[in-house]
Amino acid sequence: MECPYCNAENRDGVRFCNNCGKPLDPAAARGGTTVTSRSLTPGSRLQGGRYVIKKILGEGGMGAALLATDLRLDGKSVVIKELLSDNTDPTKRQEDVRNFKREVATLAHLDHPLIPNVTDHFQEGSRYFMVQEYVEGENLEERMDRVNQPMKEREALGCASEVLDILDYLSQETPPIVHRDIKPANIIIGTKDKRAHLVDFGIARADETRNAQRKQTSALGTPGYAPPEQYQGNADPRSDLYALAA
Repeated sequence: MECPYCNAENRDGVRFCNNCGKPLDPAAARGGTTVTSRSLTPGSRLQGGRYVIKKILGEGGMGAALLATDLRLDGKSVVIKELLSDNTDPTKRQEDVRNFKREVATLAHLDHPLIPNVTDHFQEGSRYFMVQEYVEGENLEERMDRVNQPMKEREALGCASEVLDILDYLSQETPPIVHRDIKPANIIIGTKDKRAHLVDFGIARADETRNAQRKQTSALGTPGYAPPEQYQGNADPRSDLYALAA
């Protein structure tokens, strides 16, 4: 567990930092009730009251996405992603934390107009959060359910072209970044700019095929979109192209 004050690593379960002596859970130190990962509700506050939760956008096995208001930025809407981990084994829990921090690091240095920027990240006790720009709009899965008909050819080609531009940008990073979960639900058409924005980089990973010692072993992705090689741990930028075509 990382200390929120001095960033020293501590064993899971301890209440006070072995390095600076401060409480590892600031909420508990104030005498308040610690909010669990799955109990954040509208009106809950984070980061000393800076962020006010408006609603839960979605929740999966490893993360929850929350729509919030940033009071320091005149009530601007943001998306807060929280790491959710049911692992009770300290080693596995730390691996989940490392993966979450990797996602933050991956997104923090990206600079593309169709990828939401990371604006903040923080830790409260044993909980980890990342803050991103909020893209107001409708994802393609919601759109298809609403209109109940295929996209028009010109609209589909325009959307695909914008996503291809994003994938081209990601492939030119060093090392290249593989999103690994391209699907309609992760493509949002912005209300204001009418352009396709790519979201949810939760399982994105730098393509490290040159490093033979590291191998992906998790079968991550969405059935029907992820290519066969991704389930064998061999994803590369071509995997995202396959998913986009699917």
